[in-house]
Amino acid sequence: MRAGYYAEFRGREYRCVNPYKALIRLEEAGSLPQPEGFELDARGRWTRLVERDQVSRRVTVRTDARWRGHAVAVVLVEDDQAVIQQEGCPPPDDPEVVAIDNGWWQAPVPVAELTDVESHETDLLPQPRS
Repeated sequence: MRAGYYAEFRGREYRCVNPYKALIRLEEAGSLPQPEGFELDARGRWTRLVERDQVSRRVTVRTDARWRGHAVAVVLVEDDQAVIQQEGCPPPDDPEVVAIDNGWWQAPVPVAELTDVESHETDLLPQPRS
């Protein structure tokens, strides 16, 4: 399962941060062997800054699912854990749920608890170099 931004670099897809900037930060789980040119960051992830024109493709992935009967958006996936969020007042009465802002709530949950998962991938259009 995927959610968020991804970039293809040297034939491999990585989760990424700041996909519209001139420098894109690629991320890979820290449990894997170190990818070439990556460094371990303070959060335990392998990261590497690359110029935007070094990536062959950039996409955003929107993933929707159901969790304990609630329609949710998946905002992050790491290994077998997902962060979900949704707008709804009041938030579900569950110890994992945290109210975040303006009626939105968020929760870290096991991927295995998500059902009716649907993902939609959209290519990001090229942006002029800045």
